[in-house]
Amino acid sequence: MPLTIAKTQLEKDVAGCIRAYWQIRAANAALLHFSNGQNWKNFELKFENIHTLPQILIPRNQKMHDALAEIQEYIRDGRAVSEHFMNVISFLESFLVKILISKGKSTEGTLGQLTTRVEDLFNLNLAQETIAMKEIRERRNTLVHNHGVAQTKYITACTHPSLPANLRATLINQHVPITDDYFSYVCTKIIDYSRQF
Repeated sequence: MPLTIAKTQLEKDVAGCIRAYWQIRAANAALLHFSNGQNWKNFELKFENIHTLPQILIPRNQKMHDALAEIQEYIRDGRAVSEHFMNVISFLESFLVKILISKGKSTEGTLGQLTTRVEDLFNLNLAQETIAMKEIRERRNTLVHNHGVAQTKYITACTHPSLPANLRATLINQHVPITDDYFSYVCTKIIDYSRQF
């Protein structure tokens, strides 16, 4: 696959992901607004054509009020934005693999190994975009491997003077969630990063 097509696909995927996240937030706000009446609260949702899973009880119906409460919790506790963040990271990883395939290089390894291999191919080790990418990669690793609690590797990655002040202010053992602002920052930085190739 030509690199220009891979870049276009990455940008399309990232834009689609952030758009979907904001659509979920907007639709949720609209549903909350319009569901204040008693009729809506007691309205029953019926679920059809759902794949049955023997290990998980899937409801066949649910009151609108209960469904909205679950959606609210999904957004409020950060799962929605974190899952969209992880989707964007997977798009980035696919992009890196496409670059490596096009150059006849190994596609095996961690996200860090893939980014290092690609950055070495293009001599980007000190570029501003690679500094931001290292912080993003370490934030992802912090979420996956340390429940979002900053450790030394993340602190080292986030303290570069060219990064935003709010990132540089992170302390060891501080919880570093994915916020709406951070998710937007990540999407922008991944697109900027892809344009270096």
